Amino acid sequence: MTLGQAALHIAENEIGNGEEGRNNRGFDINRYRRGRTPISSGSWCATFIYYCLEEGWCGLRKRMKHFPFNYTASAAKLAMQLQRHGALVEFNDMRPGDILLFDRRGGKHINIVKQTVHYQENVLCRFVTIDGNKGAFPAKVAEFDHCLYPRPLKVIRLP
Repeated sequence: MTLGQAALHIAENEIGNGEEGRNNRGFDINRYRRGRTPISSGSWCATFIYYCLEEGWCGLRKRMKHFPFNYTASAAKLAMQLQRHGALVEFNDMRPGDILLFDRRGGKHINIVKQTVHYQENVLCRFVTIDGNKGAFPAKVAEFDHCLYPRPLKVIRLP
């Protein structure tokens, strides 16, 4: 099992959790942050993916002695760290457990691939992701179906 696949398993178990009370706040958001600096503005998508990676790593400790990522609430900064330890793959080669980075209204958004559906051989027609902080308040961890567009800026596969 790869770190991405382990993180996907954690993300699947978090579906339905998310914001409560106020935007970017609530019990689950605090749990994803683990007491780190509060999110004063912006989204918690990177915090959620980092949480899933960190939790997934706990089950892989025998194979991965050291967790190689530093906490960040920035999707772009987390993607840079992941890219250093993983590999960029082609859009049509994405598979469950890969991490995607998207443009989102001037900022970035990061999520994890749950499922891919291909036409014929290696021609991707749609994919399903699990996202934190996508949609209007109260945003919840949820599955989102994508039909080719928007295309992610990066597809990152972790070892």
